[in-house]
Amino acid sequence: DGYAVLIAGPSGAGKSSLSAGLLGIGARLVADDLAVTRIKEGRVENGRIEASRGRPTMRQHRDTAARIDADLRLPIPGDLRDKWLVRPRARSSDIALPLAGLLALTDQPRILGAGSKLALLSAHLFRPRWLAALPSHAARRRDLLTLAATVAVESLPAITTFDPHDQENRARRALLQIRTMIGAGIGAGPARTSR
Repeated sequence: DGYAVLIAGPSGAGKSSLSAGLLGIGARLVADDLAVTRIKEGRVENGRIEASRGRPTMRQHRDTAARIDADLRLPIPGDLRDKWLVRPRARSSDIALPLAGLLALTDQPRILGAGSKLALLSAHLFRPRWLAALPSHAARRRDLLTLAATVAVESLPAITTFDPHDQENRARRALLQIRTMIGAGIGAGPARTSR
């Protein structure tokens, strides 16, 4: 419904299963793994930090993949975790969406200030050492500081064991937090979600 939320966490924290649960209760996939964010026209304009549409497929464990309404479902050859490539029907058709916030899957819930948010965002950059060598590093660092200072962050406990019956309940708890982020960051308008 017009907003994007980044879901971040270490491997095994439950990002994929949470995403599948959110799809099951009405969210749409914006991107998987490599989400691209940018500050519209080089500045925050009415909270306009955007997340761009990315790869339309997700990697999901076989049992979770079977529960997603999808138009493509294929095993990934040689994947030791038995993940499947899934293209859900519930995908965003928007090129870019305003970023409502970041949902961090973590074992230690904490209130994140700008410094902590910067460390969290930096830890999830794609190939950070490689990016640091590029000429645009200073601009990217400035944009990351802007993101850390302005984007809402909520935390949700990482999963310890996967329980397919808990997937919908966990997604509903996450959706409440997402609505809080949208309300805090956007201020006006109804709560809407998208992943």
